[in-house]
Amino acid sequence: MAANPKIVVRFDFPYDPVMEARFAREADIELVTCARAAAEAETRTALAEALVYIISSAKDELPRAIKRLDFSSKPRPRIPPAAPRRGP
Repeated sequence: MAANPKIVVRFDFPYDPVMEARFAREADIELVTCARAAAEAETRTALAEALVYIISSAKDELPRAIKRLDFSSKPRPRIPPAAPRRGP
């Protein structure tokens, strides 16, 4: 794991395991999975430390109290865009 990993947070909804495998190949990414039944304080802490929050499509999965949080004041590192893929 990198010294300063990019933290990606998701909830424990079922999803394609290929996604988890993809994140596991990246040395500078830490995938954190929050239990939907976890205490609110745990969820707040995980989201406050996250660079990215992955939300599944067609689901409103954030607990109501978490939706009211304002993380806009936390400085975010600039991540350059991905390079275009070449070849097949």
